[in-house]
Amino acid sequence: MDDHANPLRMTPADEPASGWADRYGQKHRWVRLTAFPPGITPPRKVRVYRRADTHYVLNWWDPAARKNLSERVDGDLLAALLRARQVDERVTAVRSAGVGAAPRVGHADLVARFLADVDRRAQAGEVAPKTAARYRTALDHYLAYCATSAAATRYPAAVRADRDFRLGLTAFLAERTVGGTGPGGPRPMRGQRYVLDTVRAAFAWAADPAGGGLLPDAFRNPFLRSGGKGGGLVGDPLAAPDVTAPMAADLVRACDAFQLKLFVPMLLCGLRAAEPCHLLRADLTAEWLTVPCRPAWRTGRTFRKRSRWSVAVR
Repeated sequence: MDDHANPLRMTPADEPASGWADRYGQKHRWVRLTAFPPGITPPRKVRVYRRADTHYVLNWWDPAARKNLSERVDGDLLAALLRARQVDERVTAVRSAGVGAAPRVGHADLVARFLADVDRRAQAGEVAPKTAARYRTALDHYLAYCATSAAATRYPAAVRADRDFRLGLTAFLAERTVGGTGPGGPRPMRGQRYVLDTVRAAFAWAADPAGGGLLPDAFRNPFLRSGGKGGGLVGDPLAAPDVTAPMAADLVRACDAFQLKLFVPMLLCGLRAAEPCHLLRADLTAEWLTVPCRPAWRTGRTFRKRSRWSVAVR
């Protein structure tokens, strides 16, 4: 039968409206703000919407995510504009707002991307190739912890890592054994601090917009050293020294012939026993004793570290 000839066919005007649209359409509708108060420059890359008169929604194209992203802002128009300005500046500067796809980055994916970046740095000569190998070995222990049932259930994504995650990894490394192929069997693992430092570097790279850019701005690296043992100065820097002259004299009197050769250069000149062995007559003047670094003579780790500076002791 021809639809046009059917007298029972309902026209669009006669069709009943959707019940959901009647109840919630106006509430969930996005209303874009195009007019702003005088003196306020609207963001260039972020669109601001009002929704249900209770909150605002920011929407923008994120080049890093290659799709439109949205963010809810609870508060008034000023709060929405402040957040829109932050997102606008970040997208313009680093082409990423730092939100969106980050929660889906797993631990294995983060490690793979970090090691790939380290390999590229090694090829460019920024780090030694052995450094990349050491990082890979250290992060294998980290991935072993992430594969445990407790960590995999509670921390499926890298962005969820927190203080409890760090404490769990520390306890895991303290009980971890390595080896087992030699006659001595498995032995307790050493170098837990190096593993934690490597994980800290991986998370710092992932949170850096100029590095990996895999974690949002609100992420806080739980492996950052804060409040622990540090190398800062403790006590009053203007107080009397811990080692006084009478104490140094007592130390010299108690030394034998071999110990005098070790401690006297350190007490009088601030030099270790081996450093005066490389001095020449030209290094000694009327007022100064200069300890130069001679690249042609350098052997061992100490001289490699001091190949670019010298010490002058009066």
